Amino acid sequence: MKITNNKKNRNNWAIIGGGAILLILFIKIIGGGRSTNGITIIPCVFPEDFQTTADIENTKQIRQAEDSIINIVGGWVLNVFDNEFTRDNELNALEVLPGSFKMRPSLDGIIKDCVAIMNITRPRIFVKSMDKLEACTFNINNPSVLLHVKIMDDCTDAELRFIIGREFGHIKCGHTRMMMLVAAVENNSSLTMKLIKPLFTVLLEACREAQLSADNAGLLCCQDLAAAEQVIIRTTCGFERRNVGELDVEAFLRQNMHNENTNKAPPLKDLFRSRHFATTRILSLREYAASERYQKVLERK
Repeated sequence: MKITNNKKNRNNWAIIGGGAILLILFIKIIGGGRSTNGITIIPCVFPEDFQTTADIENTKQIRQAEDSIINIVGGWVLNVFDNEFTRDNELNALEVLPGSFKMRPSLDGIIKDCVAIMNITRPRIFVKSMDKLEACTFNINNPSVLLHVKIMDDCTDAELRFIIGREFGHIKCGHTRMMMLVAAVENNSSLTMKLIKPLFTVLLEACREAQLSADNAGLLCCQDLAAAEQVIIRTTCGFERRNVGELDVEAFLRQNMHNENTNKAPPLKDLFRSRHFATTRILSLREYAASERYQKVLERK
């Protein structure tokens, strides 16, 4: 009888021990940790962790006024543009499926880490050659990401994390509809669109702030401020690393600040831009990187 009880006790302790191990593993999985690339996988990232204050307010206002804005533009304009842009990318670009992109073996791990950090479902990702060295989100109903093919061989892993992470940040914040609306207006050459474009200054301002929030999201995914700054300059100026090498960021900032002070632009200089200049983006990103908010997100368990 004692022997039987001892066996039962041993079995019970084995079950308890096994359960404890599983619990520890579960906690580690949901509580963050490091990927195979040394990036901290931050648990439970929310838009408020990286959105600028202005972007949070603008997003609320745009959503409240969205129906009115769409009525002015014409819902058909937005839908036709989004459908055509989506169809063009689905038929004329290469979709990056898990394990399919052999020219960049690290890409799967980078996408996986960015998905985990932004805590989103993996979106469809496409690659194609474009006029500008950039990336964007598209498809209102099923937000997807489009990358310039040169990004794949021009950027380091850290830079690629920043680029993909910032697009995932747009998706996380629900920016896709707003950005497609701006793109629909900017790419429509009809006289009506040209006449009503000045009415969209508020929308363009919201788009500029959304870009700053996306930069913050990219930093959370790459966790390398220097890499982020390099790629902001190259994608803004259209440079390739093979042509310019490692850029002197401080010299770039001094040059732009000097030009800004020398050539005084009118107060409305940024009114019709959908994206801030590189200098503004870098200085904003540095401010976020030095903030207590960013450090607390990185340290979240």
